[in-house]
Amino acid sequence: MKQRITAAQLAELSPEQQERLREWWKPAVSDMVVECKTNKWYDMDETIICIKNTGEFIFSDNPDYMDCLYWEKKDDYLPKLTIGQCIELLGIRLKKIDYDGFINNYYVQTNTGTNGKPKLIDALFAAVKEVL
Repeated sequence: MKQRITAAQLAELSPEQQERLREWWKPAVSDMVVECKTNKWYDMDETIICIKNTGEFIFSDNPDYMDCLYWEKKDDYLPKLTIGQCIELLGIRLKKIDYDGFINNYYVQTNTGTNGKPKLIDALFAAVKEVL
């Protein structure tokens, strides 16, 4: 089961939507990120492993090599949202989830899973895009 959105899905967001997502996002250990500097997107398989009170974070695919890592600010990154993060972001706007593809009265026509029904994360992200 697909658990997170992709860099390609994040690239669908307008700059304004990206900024609203960045404002909502509070980096947490185990979040996965996409680097999006100067209109170049880098899909990373690295996970946040440490966070400062300032919101800066370190990410790595190997925590044994922390000596050569440096602190990053979230300004150049977006989270690869999980199912739970999408539901949290939608908050009270999430009234109904229907696996036939209806979420908040929006019909999801693409990203179908088995039996022609959308994958849950893709349907949730379609609703998130409307909220952002």
